[in-house]
Parts: sequence; structure tokens; C-alpha cells
Amino acid sequence: MGKKIKIVDSIPRDVFEIRNVQKLTWLNTYPNKDLGITKEDIESNFIKDNTEEGKREIEEWKKRYLDPSENRWVAKDGDKIVGFCVVGIENNNGRIHAIYILPNYQGQGGGERLMEVGLKWLGNDKDIYVNVVSYKDKAIRFYEKFGFVKTGKKVTDKVAVLPCGKVLP
Repeated sequence: MGKKIKIVDSIPRDVFEIRNVQKLTWLNTYPNKDLGITKEDIESNFIKDNTEEGKREIEEWKKRYLDPSENRWVAKDGDKIVGFCVVGIENNNGRIHAIYILPNYQGQGGGERLMEVGLKWLGNDKDIYVNVVSYKDKAIRFYEKFGFVKTGKKVTDKVAVLPCGKVLP
């Protein structure tokens, strides 16, 4: 820790480390006793990563780097990826697809800097949306600092449904 976190453009070979940051962050963030969402449920979302099918899917993600309607950055501590942000344009609106920082690096400004870069890329000439798990008050406060407001709209998509069938609301 201790080193200054730098924000850089992500490159395709980052996808494996990005997926690891996502997994570690999800395991720290999404289990919820009240909703019966366990660490095992969260791990089910990542179980096939080390299989041939999972490796093929991760290779497919690299092709998304060619899509001009998306962009992504990583937060690095030295050579280690400690966070990432993916944004894109959908239906003439901006969308924050993902922004995660490893738990040990949260509160050090990396998430804010990733968000600033993503918002700058999206521009201020369109609405920008983000989906947030409803019970993650810390994440909601983070987005509210950047001017996001709750719409009250409930969304369930392929990201919110775990392979075990449980839903991240």
C-alpha cells in the first residue's frame, strides 16, 4: 500500500487482473446475511474462470477493447492493478458499467479518480446511469458525491443474477 495510486488506460492483457479485482471486491461487498447471499453464492459467479470455458469468455472480453462506445481504466499501485472502471454509451446515455477498488485500497482516492476519468470521457451532454446493489449504502453515497440521484428503478440483468439463482437487488 503506501505507494501513490496511478490511473492509466486499461489494455486487453489487464482483463485477468481486472477479473480478480472484481472477484475479491464482490466477495468483500455482496454477501448479505439478511438476504441469504453467502460468500459461496458470490464465488459461484467466478467458479468457471479457471475452466476452458471461463478462459474463452475472458478472451472474448478482450475484444470489447475495440468497441469505441466503451472505455476502461485501471488504478495501479506500482505494477499491481488495484481497481478498475468501465464506462460506455448506451441508447445515447452514459453508463458506468463497473467501478471497483480492492478493499485494502478503498478510501485512498483511487475510486474517486477512476470516476472522474470515466465521467470526463462520457461528457456532460447526456444522462449518465449506474446500477447499484440496493443494500450497499457506502457505494450509494459514493455515487451521490458525484451528483447521481436515486431513480427508484429496479433493474435485474445478467450481472445481478448469480449462477446459483440468487439475485443482487
